[in-house]
Amino acid sequence: MASDINRDPQGYVLAYPHAYRVGQAIAKDGNDIYLRAKNAAMECIKLVEEGAKGKLALSRFETTALANARTAFEGLTDDKDKFMSDCLDKYKQEVKVFKPENYGL
Repeated sequence: MASDINRDPQGYVLAYPHAYRVGQAIAKDGNDIYLRAKNAAMECIKLVEEGAKGKLALSRFETTALANARTAFEGLTDDKDKFMSDCLDKYKQEVKVFKPENYGL
């Protein structure tokens, strides 16, 4: 069967067996939407890294972006409240007119 599975990272991740693994990663942490998203991202990174060791060709830009994504996601906390607090602190510093209370935060 002809497929785009090895043509680019998007097609690789969206191929059924790989998308299924992403779904399993999402379901792993039940109702914690933060960990579900983080798990999905990490599983996608693992999938593309595995693919790159096989038939999936990545450009130099994609290889660098993938390594940067892994570093960024590995550096994230598993605590969604700490993540939110850290992001709010950073955003308040960068956007002086930001008022979290306007967004129910």
